[in-house]
Amino acid sequence: MPVEHRPEPKRRGPLGPCSDAELVGHIRRTLTESPFHGEGCRKVWARLRHQGIRTSKERVLRLMREHGLQAPQRVGHPHGPRAHDGTITTDRPDELWGTDMTTTVTTGGGQVCVFVAVDHCTAECVGTHASKSGTRFEALEPVRQGARGPA
Repeated sequence: MPVEHRPEPKRRGPLGPCSDAELVGHIRRTLTESPFHGEGCRKVWARLRHQGIRTSKERVLRLMREHGLQAPQRVGHPHGPRAHDGTITTDRPDELWGTDMTTTVTTGGGQVCVFVAVDHCTAECVGTHASKSGTRFEALEPVRQGARGPA
């Protein structure tokens, strides 16, 4: 049985006025003529259009990626060790408290903010506070109540 040889699949769509090799040359020239260092594909594509070379932005991106012409990327700074391993429970009470706020409507038609502070070990509520304003000062009131201890 004869083996049928199939040609390499071609890229879809029109090729455009210049080949990939020609366009890479135009991209390299645009990058060397630019007064800036490390321009991305969008600016290169815009400069090519300004020079009268019409092509798609995706084609410029693909060719810059294939030929290593993309702008250098910043690397992030190294982070220290994680603050915790993903668990927020503790072995002893009064080591870690969590706070939360919710809003509710009163029978008088007004809206109030309700703040709570909860011990993460015992799940005990250590303080509550309700106020019409939900400022950071009001949010600290349940923590103050817990720090003062039981009444």
